[in-house]
Amino acid sequence: MWDWSEEKRALEWLFVTGQLYVALDFFPRVKPEAIDYTKDPVELPTTPSTLDELQQQVADIAAKLGKVPFDQIGNNLNSALKNADQLFTRLDKEVVPQARDTLAAAKQTFGSAEATLQQDSPLQSDVHQALQELTRTLQSLNALSDYLERHPESLLRGKSGDKP
Repeated sequence: MWDWSEEKRALEWLFVTGQLYVALDFFPRVKPEAIDYTKDPVELPTTPSTLDELQQQVADIAAKLGKVPFDQIGNNLNSALKNADQLFTRLDKEVVPQARDTLAAAKQTFGSAEATLQQDSPLQSDVHQALQELTRTLQSLNALSDYLERHPESLLRGKSGDKP
């Protein structure tokens, strides 16, 4: 029975030190190859180990990270933060006081409108009286319209009971 814990320790040692190592084993998923015993020295077929694949992946990641322009990203970020700081300073100095004044004026306007529209306010009473007068005027105009519809000749001659 093979003791995999020793191989695991060997693999860990190889990964840390970067040393190469040869393991003789059977790999059922690898395509079989013929061994040429006529060559001196005899060449044995090899297959990359998971450690080799891992090293290649780490190297690929390192190459990709090497291409990332971290300096430029940092400079752009610093510039953006400075612009944001300037914007917030300007907002604080210019916009906030104007907004505060606008809100105070709006509060005053709403207070005046509330006082004007209360039921016991003088304006409310005046508007009510004006609406009553308007209603009476409309009733009079309606009566005149009805009379003229029944007696159109009164526009030329006046009312029948009137004397010229």
